[in-house]
Amino acid sequence: MYYEIEIRPQSAARFQVEAHPDTYRRILTIYQVAPAMRQLFQIDFRIRTQIVRCLECLVAETEIDDKLSIHEEVCLQLAFCYKIGFGISRSEEKSKVLLAQSHKHDVLEDQLIALKQSAGPSYNPSTIYGLWHDRGVISTTTDAQYYREQNLLASVQTVHEREIMDWAAVLEPSHWIVLATAGYYQAILENLGLLDKAEDVARDILRKVSETVPENVLVVTTSKQALAKALLVNEKLEEAEKLAQEVDKVEKATFGRPKSALLPCIYAAQGKTKDAAVLMEALMDNFSSTFGADHARTLVIRWNVCEIYRQQRRIKEAIALSEPLLQAAITTLGEEHEFSLLVRMSLTRLLWERRTWLGGFNGPRGDGTLKLDFIKTSQALLGNNHPWTIDLLVSTVRNLVGKARFPEAIALQKQIITLSETRPGLNHPRTVQHRNRLRYLQKVYSSYLFFERIGSLHIGQYVLTPSLREREGLERICWPLHKKKDMTKVTPFELELSTGSHHG
Repeated sequence: MYYEIEIRPQSAARFQVEAHPDTYRRILTIYQVAPAMRQLFQIDFRIRTQIVRCLECLVAETEIDDKLSIHEEVCLQLAFCYKIGFGISRSEEKSKVLLAQSHKHDVLEDQLIALKQSAGPSYNPSTIYGLWHDRGVISTTTDAQYYREQNLLASVQTVHEREIMDWAAVLEPSHWIVLATAGYYQAILENLGLLDKAEDVARDILRKVSETVPENVLVVTTSKQALAKALLVNEKLEEAEKLAQEVDKVEKATFGRPKSALLPCIYAAQGKTKDAAVLMEALMDNFSSTFGADHARTLVIRWNVCEIYRQQRRIKEAIALSEPLLQAAITTLGEEHEFSLLVRMSLTRLLWERRTWLGGFNGPRGDGTLKLDFIKTSQALLGNNHPWTIDLLVSTVRNLVGKARFPEAIALQKQIITLSETRPGLNHPRTVQHRNRLRYLQKVYSSYLFFERIGSLHIGQYVLTPSLREREGLERICWPLHKKKDMTKVTPFELELSTGSHHG
């Protein structure tokens, strides 16, 4: 599986959202929310909620103290929040009441006009924000792990849905802030496993952008890239490839080289590993020279190169790249980061496949399963039905089959189907693939039982029954049948789907 993903280091800012209103008092009486909207929409949604709470406290406090100048100012800012739906549900009625107390109708109108006419964001590298952005400390708006650690993914989805509707009502559906927020929402939907809905949002964004701005504007290219990513996740590779090639052409014309790993990821998913390797290796060199070999963005490219090498059976080269990549990921992102976990799982799989051509089936564990600590970590961090967790379980099924433990493999495959039906969905190509694999396993198991029955041949004192091969002399008669069946007694691996825990 290949991903066009963004990761963020653990050193990225973690906003304190439960601060006392006094924390914001001085800031909010000097700066206004409206001009800061260009950046405030990109941060943790709870900050916007907290700003509104602080403004409400300041409105009440300044009215009692008769601090008219401050009172009028904070009423204006809170009126803006209710007018546009910033940090709270939109309310024209409450906005009008506050605006009447502020006596600044013209100011609010000017703020709205300026916001409607504002251009898209630009990052000045000389500013602190630009410096952090260039170093990979991007806003946490789409950071899956950031919200997942705090069990907030569902809340983020609800808030973004409300904000998109409120902001579109005031700023127009095609406004750049609305489109950017919808793009964040698409990433959140993908992290929740709502892949079809994420694709619908991406299509809607591209349609609105195409209707309002010229084809050569950067936002069109960005929207095409977002849709191509959604299509890749949904395995609609032909349409994704077409869009990705358009994006690649624009990036070459604008920057002199591609800046996105999307096209090589699509090629890899299509099995065009030679083309994917060439493009991804070029990106790895470019990103390493531009950002540094251990930059968060470069790490993703390096991992994709390793996965392409694995697909090409260039196992030794993949391991040589993966080992330093794991150390770099741990140093840059932390050992518990989901990307570090992904690299560790990939490296483990490579080390197994290096053993022999059957290494991927045999593995080092006596019970034929993957290391359960990897599965436990993936379940705890990402959830039972996350694609990476399911990939681990699929590899466990493969290992169990390699040890002729068919009943356990079939039972686990049924659980994988149950997980996949909840995410990515009943009719998703991966879910269909899991169902097909179950039918294949059941067929192979039937054949295995048949040959096991007819294989119970008596040759003198030797019995060629798979479960009774004990005499060394049997090797001289028929070496392939002499190899003993794995009879290790192990508690079957089972998932508790409701809690995300496991037994094994």
